[in-house]
Amino acid sequence: MLREIVFGVGFALLLPIFFGLDGVLYSMPVSDILTFAVALLLIIRTYKELTPQHTRIGIEMEYQAATK
Repeated sequence: MLREIVFGVGFALLLPIFFGLDGVLYSMPVSDILTFAVALLLIIRTYKELTPQHTRIGIEMEYQAATK
């Protein structure tokens, strides 16, 4: 819904103002990129909420030991 209605329609109406007819063609790739960014942020936030704190600390300690 975010991709098709909010970004898709929004950019299809907004980008032609700045880019002319090419703005209609650019609207879908731009909406895809922004949808990817929003999904990535949601995945990262959800992963942090679901991963227990002690597991994250252990992973960080293993990473620090491996990089020394």
